[in-house]
Amino acid sequence: MTSGRSYLLTLTGYSVQAVTLVSSMFETAYCIAAIGSNQCLAKKWVEHNDPKTTRSFMNVKDMISKGLRNLDHPDPTAQTEIEYRVYRQLCMPKHSNPLFQKHHGLIFTHDEVIAMNGPNISENSIKASWFALEHAVRLSYIALSSFINNCLSAENNDDLIEQVKLIGVRRKELEAEAIQRWGTEDPFPGKW
Repeated sequence: MTSGRSYLLTLTGYSVQAVTLVSSMFETAYCIAAIGSNQCLAKKWVEHNDPKTTRSFMNVKDMISKGLRNLDHPDPTAQTEIEYRVYRQLCMPKHSNPLFQKHHGLIFTHDEVIAMNGPNISENSIKASWFALEHAVRLSYIALSSFINNCLSAENNDDLIEQVKLIGVRRKELEAEAIQRWGTEDPFPGKW
């Protein structure tokens, strides 16, 4: 996964690029979770080798749903909608969405507008960086959990399993800190 690169981007003030990178992590994590131990889906993924396509081997929303079901999420239908909304937010800078760009790629002064792609250490940039890193950790957790559940035996892997559980705990702490700092207000009210 690319969470280390996202971290480096955020440290240097490139939050837009970090968010974009995490959108790819999202697709990879849910690809891993959706395939799980399903050999037919694994074969479908391997055979998805057309360089002209820009789409995943499976619809992203279906990948999320399948991945959540494979991970035994208690309410995969509701969580799929939540996850897909996060995914759309992560994809906004990748597609130069003006809702995102107005807050992260433009600086307004009294007589001009400056387009920038970094470095940026504004509060909006810090918030976007936090969003990227929090989800990078969460997506790494999803991919690792799927890998452990489907590819490793429980024997002799207690240390690894405990380390992955700690990643999940730390991610929850990051989420709580983000809520404390920025609240839970929708960044794009009325646009969904």
